[in-house]
Amino acid sequence: MFRRAKDLIDLYALAHCVTVKNTDIYSIWERENRIVDTFNAFVNRQDELRHSYEKLRRIDAKPDFNVIYNYLTDFLTPFIEVKPTALVWDNKTSCWADNA
Repeated sequence: MFRRAKDLIDLYALAHCVTVKNTDIYSIWERENRIVDTFNAFVNRQDELRHSYEKLRRIDAKPDFNVIYNYLTDFLTPFIEVKPTALVWDNKTSCWADNA
């Protein structure tokens, strides 16, 4: 994760542009035989992640790390907590809602 800090920006940008169901992501992981590890590094090694992010060069108008980290914390919560509840990410309100 620390060698791919640019992925944080990519995920941040993508989450601003799409409406997505967490169950669709789980299904893709299963179909593609992806084993997703815990988000331990994201949650517990924030200083190291910040350091890697700050070292990124050649990115114009890079958002502040805190802005990206807080936004992605919201976006990743159902995956960090492994919530089986069907949720939908609304990119307009930047939050998850029940998929009813």
